[in-house]
Amino acid sequence: MNPNEDRNHVAYRRGDIAFQARRYSEAISWFKEAIAEWAEDYQAHFALGNSYSEAGKYRKAELAYREALRLSPETQRSSIQFNLANALFDQGKFGDALYEFEALPRGSSVHSAAMHNAALARMRVAEQPKAAPGLTI
Repeated sequence: MNPNEDRNHVAYRRGDIAFQARRYSEAISWFKEAIAEWAEDYQAHFALGNSYSEAGKYRKAELAYREALRLSPETQRSSIQFNLANALFDQGKFGDALYEFEALPRGSSVHSAAMHNAALARMRVAEQPKAAPGLTI
């Protein structure tokens, strides 16, 4: 490693290379290392969420996206929130996904795709069986 480069950045770059090559388990390891070096790196948390999502680990993706949202500046949140909503949808949490899709700002770059996915979530919510009144599960 070049001593002029910080470990967070090196790990993030290696994670990105692995992600682009569809080596998601490797990417997860690198992004975790980047986060270990700088816990407040919202971009590494976002990339970790994307890697988990591509690996089919939607609950872990949700957690990584929530941390990325917590750490990110307001101007960077739309894409993270969109991916969070997709992770919720992929877990069958259609009501939660719908809430996140609909909360995206109208002018965001992902708004159109979010409204499409919101319609799908709305259909899934309508299809879910309703519990009978007074019954608890």
